[in-house]
Amino acid sequence: MKTEILEKIASVVSEVCEVSVEQIRSHSKCAEDVDARCIFVHYCKVYGISNYTIMRYLHRQRTCVIDRYLANYYTYSQQSYMFRVSSTQVADKLSSIFPATA
Repeated sequence: MKTEILEKIASVVSEVCEVSVEQIRSHSKCAEDVDARCIFVHYCKVYGISNYTIMRYLHRQRTCVIDRYLANYYTYSQQSYMFRVSSTQVADKLSSIFPATA
């Protein structure tokens, strides 16, 4: 179940940010890839995925890396209009895939 959620989130982020899922999972430091990765990690946390599970999916060695992506997400959200637009688009698409439970 968690793997399905991770794959769906990665797919949506990949589509919106125009990077491949492989780029999201890579160690690339290209700005577009890092932005997509930060958005991916943020929405994984929103949907209740643990740092350890995200770490394993992204092929990272430590969970503190996930905390760094989350911190960067909030920094980028404040500094970049396009980052906020992409993040909002991801949120909209994910809300149609995973509707809120009442």
